[in-house]
Amino acid sequence: MIEIPIYQGTDVFNSLISEFKPYFKSYRGFNQFKKIANAMIVSDSRSIAHLNGINIDHTNQSNLNRFIRSNYDENGMMKC
Repeated sequence: MIEIPIYQGTDVFNSLISEFKPYFKSYRGFNQFKKIANAMIVSDSRSIAHLNGINIDHTNQSNLNRFIRSNYDENGMMKC
């Protein structure tokens, strides 16, 4: 299936996701989180490569991998 690339989230998505902004230390971290969340909503695939690739302004996949791996503690809880 061919998916339409994501340019930005809908207004509803952006207003809901903004509630999480205070939990992130940097804009860059929040932006990565926003990209992942938006891609997971519209895509059936859950691979990091695919989630990164369907965003129009995607970065190198290693950036997304690093963000995901560095933000979990030893119990599997996300720390921001």
